[in-house]
Amino acid sequence: MKRLLWLLLGLLVGVTLVGPPLFSQNQGATAPTQPLTFFDAAGDPLSTGTVSTYVSGTSTSAVTYDNQTLNSRNANPIVLNSAGRASIFLSATQLYRFIVADSSNVIAYTQDGIAGPNYVAEQQAMELGCDGRLTLTSGVPVTTVSVTDATTIYFTPYVGNRCALYDGANWRHVTFSETSLSLGTNAANTNWDVFAYLAGTTLTLESVDWANQYDRQINLSRQNGVRVRSNAVTRRYLGTYRTTATIGQTEDSFERRLVWNVGHPVRRLMRVLEDTNVWSYTAAMFRQVRDSSANQLLFVLGDTRLVTAVAKASGSSDGIERVGYLAIGEDTTSTPIANSFIITWSFTGSQLAVPPAEAQQYSRVGAHTWTWFERGPGSGTINWFGDDGGAGLLQTGIWGWIEG
Repeated sequence: MKRLLWLLLGLLVGVTLVGPPLFSQNQGATAPTQPLTFFDAAGDPLSTGTVSTYVSGTSTSAVTYDNQTLNSRNANPIVLNSAGRASIFLSATQLYRFIVADSSNVIAYTQDGIAGPNYVAEQQAMELGCDGRLTLTSGVPVTTVSVTDATTIYFTPYVGNRCALYDGANWRHVTFSETSLSLGTNAANTNWDVFAYLAGTTLTLESVDWANQYDRQINLSRQNGVRVRSNAVTRRYLGTYRTTATIGQTEDSFERRLVWNVGHPVRRLMRVLEDTNVWSYTAAMFRQVRDSSANQLLFVLGDTRLVTAVAKASGSSDGIERVGYLAIGEDTTSTPIANSFIITWSFTGSQLAVPPAEAQQYSRVGAHTWTWFERGPGSGTINWFGDDGGAGLLQTGIWGWIEG
């Protein structure tokens, strides 16, 4: 009879130690009976034995509790009473590994992958969501106008007002209102990661600067699939911003998309329009249009993402057929993006609109410029047009988008 009970308990421990994931109410999942009784191979209770609890598949300690409200942690290992019993409540978002031993610390058995009947990875992902977005305008999670010279970044509710934050042992849902982070004396032209963490019961923000334009000085890792700071897993990654050339300022404009969100990304329009009437350029080498550093898009990415842009031009020649070129480059003022669409066009004396140059690329993490290029044939004259007097009949420029 005892052996049968032991076998039945083994089956229960293997599949039903976690109940409904009432994560949002900060409640744990009860085991099938409380307190649990553990048995040895002979079917006898493991009097004063121990149960050591770990994250499934690892030797990392995992917290359990002695009540359903999860406000009182068990010791680890858990020491069983003289009847081999203990009350064990589990986090609804954690898979566990149990090592059960006798009073002499001789292992009786190990059970891995302990999860309740309602534990579903997709449900866990939903429960570990975060409802806000980083923005430069208070109360506006997705700005549609250019914001420049900003000295504060906000984390404001977007699809809700809850965010799951890790306390070092378990995930906690926090109901938050808009919170902010001053850029203070943030170094100029620098990328900064933004993290949320629990200060008591309050969602709080902090930022960490990058080593350079492309590389973090502190990498990201994952806790239960959520991106966190590798050296402080209680810090949840929200996104990245980049300061402008002015200390303590950033921008989110059509020309400079310097705020990027990891959660709830939105397609963000980028655009630079050339308002000079006409200029000449004939040299057989690529340069920024009109030799102006303004003719580029600047953006920051916290992760590799697809970036898309198109550039349009219009021109005419000195009456002799001349060949001009139109292209887009990344982080350079002279070389088009590999495998992008470079336009070659024959100009005559009449003004002609050129088909758009196009580029799509999975750009690496970091800050990038996408530059609008022009190139001439090396002799003669090509006249290039911006808005041709601003009559509303012609407009050239570079357009694009990122998601963030």
